[in-house]
Amino acid sequence: TASSEELGPADEYSGRMDVEVDSPGPSQVICSVPLRARSGIGRIHAPKDLQTVRLSAPLHKSSQQTLPLKNAGNIEVQLKLKESFSVTPDDLSLGVGEEKGIVVSFKAQTNRQSKESLLTILVLPCGPQYEVTLIGEVLPEISENPALSAAVSAATIHSSGLTNHVPPILSNKQFVAWGGVTLGRAVQQKLVLRNIAADSTQKLRLLIRGQDQDCFQLQSLFSPEERLTRHGELSIRPKEDFTVYLLFAPTRVACMLAKLEIKQAGVRLSQPGVKFTIPLSGYGGTSNIILEDQRKQADGYLATLSDIAVSHVSKVCLCVRNTGSRAAFIKAIAFSDVHTRTFMDPSVISLSPSQFVLKERTLSSAGIPDTTGFVV
Repeated sequence: TASSEELGPADEYSGRMDVEVDSPGPSQVICSVPLRARSGIGRIHAPKDLQTVRLSAPLHKSSQQTLPLKNAGNIEVQLKLKESFSVTPDDLSLGVGEEKGIVVSFKAQTNRQSKESLLTILVLPCGPQYEVTLIGEVLPEISENPALSAAVSAATIHSSGLTNHVPPILSNKQFVAWGGVTLGRAVQQKLVLRNIAADSTQKLRLLIRGQDQDCFQLQSLFSPEERLTRHGELSIRPKEDFTVYLLFAPTRVACMLAKLEIKQAGVRLSQPGVKFTIPLSGYGGTSNIILEDQRKQADGYLATLSDIAVSHVSKVCLCVRNTGSRAAFIKAIAFSDVHTRTFMDPSVISLSPSQFVLKERTLSSAGIPDTTGFVV
């Protein structure tokens, strides 16, 4: 969208996050956390008349320039600035319509005529990301030609790249997490990209990068054949949604991390790039809990308490085995009605211990390691 386009108010959302045990079978909600969010556009502007920031310094001297940045979007943004020059501050918050200046400093420490770096302005947590080229040059200590010093350019910042070249792309997910996946298997997830522009087709380049990039793949995205890849390009027409299918296939029992980079394709090299980053995470291995020496039924196991009598404590020991490749957190709860999740009076049935961690491929000697008591 053009930088002059008026933005409406940010959208407000509410929801709830349910926390459950990550297990292959049915699980119950441990707790619920209410969620509130605001959805909008974070748009960073630099002054139009500040096309070039000139920094030049003699050897062992330094110079600096303030670059104002303004949030022209409709949501508050948190910026992180990274580069090998000196930038103060290296992170800042911008409210809607707020403007703050960052100071870029260059110190000539060697006789090298120039030093090139990349200033990265990242809107946390996942973009967009602006990349700006910085070039610092060392001035001669003595120059008989005054025009020579005036012509030295130390840093070039294309402010038009900060205002007009942000692709109008939205994603329905800020991150993609798989949880535990069994080794040797692959699990698919998807995210949806939307082009909110009214009259322009967006060409995007997608790339999976990171320490565990080999475990994540793009699936059936760029051709009708069933194939996997870690990069590709796509086009999204105005007001159109595009579904990106991602595949996670763990290779070991560990947490695995990567990121999906989404960058505008077909941009001239002279323009700063804008990059969106979506974190990817998954864990190799799952737990699998069985009760030994108990009757297996369609919806679980059946354990029988014997010798039930008034004022007599009846006990049963359950042996729990974890046959999976990942440790399991086990919590035992007694219900008077399983379907309605009605808790049993603790004075009638007690469980000891009620929760514990069972390592992979191990057996709890008493299942629920001590005993289950039943009092009538």
